[in-house]
Amino acid sequence: MATPITDYVNLDDYVMIFQDGCIKNIRFEDFISGISLGGFSVCQAWLNCVGGIGVFPGEVPVNEPPTMEDLFIPLQNREQNRIFTSDDFLSRYYDAEGDAFGKIIITGGDVTGYSLNGVAVYIGMLIPVNQLTSLQFDAKNQDASYTQDLFFEAYDINNVKAISI
Repeated sequence: MATPITDYVNLDDYVMIFQDGCIKNIRFEDFISGISLGGFSVCQAWLNCVGGIGVFPGEVPVNEPPTMEDLFIPLQNREQNRIFTSDDFLSRYYDAEGDAFGKIIITGGDVTGYSLNGVAVYIGMLIPVNQLTSLQFDAKNQDASYTQDLFFEAYDINNVKAISI
């Protein structure tokens, strides 16, 4: 026969109660008092004292990564001085938690013709969101079917990398 839990629980010990989807630690003495007085809702008593449960100690809220759609910008053949707008990027950025767009990092592709404030863009270059309107492109002197790819990673203000969609 199993030993009842009451045989080795002191009145000053705490017990964890799972009731109606609620978790609460209370003193064993308070638990016994509630039972002997005809029962009670531990969860309702607790919710009456606090505004909500919130985050439990040790639990970290999940920060979902933002998303960034591919950016395709059609240009006239041999177009020069094409200045990017913030909307070129912001209209393709989404973050479920509402974290603002923070930056891009150039990760690959053909950087020929790209400049930022007159400085040639290079692979590995970090461009803060407030400088995207200084990003300029001068197309190569190529035939009409030429395509030039530039690859970048987008990040939110918390430095969480966006998922490309």
